[in-house]
Amino acid sequence: MDTFTLLRLPYVALLIVLEQMDLDRIFHLSFHSKKFKKLCESLKFSVDDVTLTGSWNDFAIEFSKFDSKFHFVANSTNRELVKEPMRIIFPVGENESYADILHREFEKCKRMMKIRKYGALFGRITDLKNVFLWKYTKDLGTLAVFNYDRTPVTRDDLLFLLNNIKCSYLILQLSVPDFKYEGLIKSRRIILTNANWIDTEKISIDTNTEDMVFSGSYNESFINRLLKEWISGMNEKLRALTCGSPFPIPDRNLNPDLVLTGIPTTQSTFTEEELRNRFAFGIVPDVLEIKRETDGRLATVGLGTNEISLYVWHEEDLKKIGR
Repeated sequence: MDTFTLLRLPYVALLIVLEQMDLDRIFHLSFHSKKFKKLCESLKFSVDDVTLTGSWNDFAIEFSKFDSKFHFVANSTNRELVKEPMRIIFPVGENESYADILHREFEKCKRMMKIRKYGALFGRITDLKNVFLWKYTKDLGTLAVFNYDRTPVTRDDLLFLLNNIKCSYLILQLSVPDFKYEGLIKSRRIILTNANWIDTEKISIDTNTEDMVFSGSYNESFINRLLKEWISGMNEKLRALTCGSPFPIPDRNLNPDLVLTGIPTTQSTFTEEELRNRFAFGIVPDVLEIKRETDGRLATVGLGTNEISLYVWHEEDLKKIGR
């Protein structure tokens, strides 16, 4: 069988081949061949997304390119380096941390690639201010922090994330004891679950936000305030707002009169088919319509027992249904 001498191809051909190779081949070849690794460092192949995932006992980095994914995993149960399809597992010594191992290996491989976007997904993690990813970027696609075991996040860590990290998609499910955040939340899409740390009277939402989900138990005055802010002309780009819980909360039903205090509503003028095609409406007792004061823009409001959803009709949305 003839051997294909990849490294002898002309520069342009090499670049084309490298861009077409899947990540599994690229990473494994770079670990086996110093020449190939140097070639990658010279040409720099494109990576669509690099996401750091971590919790108190597990750290990994996911690299994505087209439909191809590859993982660096730090694992204390392995005593030796393990190379497997779609991942490499790095052993963690007694005096090393998971994050230190991945930081070191990421630093080596970063020289080989052009990274288009970063992301971060954390669960049960402390000391968020000192995550090594911030040394490379503070501009993310997705930032998600899940407080699964209810380990509190400190006030300083929360403020660091909200004031220093920019992201397009923000997902926070965490608790922050003895603290109420009164500032601005900035992201194109926001999901906050059981956010006991927000001051519902003073918190503000970025004008570029398109989707907001406040999942959990929230008071009617907060929901009423968000609706009135949109009606008055704020949140120009807003497309959808959901507050409450899709599941029953014991002894906690939304009072529709309080939610809609001071907000003129009419019955929806859209057909069931139009609503289904445009929105993911669940089964709700009431579907109403409100109109914005500044420009007459319409929004459909679905009132459920525990949840309210508002969907805004932008001009392009109306065109899609022939209005």
